[in-house]
Amino acid sequence: MGEPQVAQIFRPGIVEGGVVSGPKPVESRDLIGLRALLTYSPNHVYEHTYLSSQRYAWQCLAGVQRGHGDVDLTTTYKFDEDQYIFTFREFKIAVASTFFYNFKDMRSTGKFLGITGDGHIQNSPAGAFIRKASMTYYLPDQEPV
Repeated sequence: MGEPQVAQIFRPGIVEGGVVSGPKPVESRDLIGLRALLTYSPNHVYEHTYLSSQRYAWQCLAGVQRGHGDVDLTTTYKFDEDQYIFTFREFKIAVASTFFYNFKDMRSTGKFLGITGDGHIQNSPAGAFIRKASMTYYLPDQEPV
């Protein structure tokens, strides 16, 4: 399958002199098994299925990419209770994005970061309403990586 066209490097930390409150962000497996619908607009609806600590599947249910989908690399950090930093790196197009998921409010906000076909950097803000559709639970010793 190769490598994504755009990479991400993670360096969790705090701003020097900043007041530390709450837990330190750590990589999380909490989303594994979740299937959710993300509505970015009435014309842009995507289904996400979080397969493992390293991969998620997506498909477009409404919008210009309707019928398109893929399995891409992901890294998720738990920020606080019901709050996550979700990142992904696509294989087919030059995109590596970061989103903040707030499951208390069932919202996401973030950026699609990538490189356009003519080599320019693309930085597109986005946000979605989240609806949890289902959850898969795994037997001990049979959980995904």
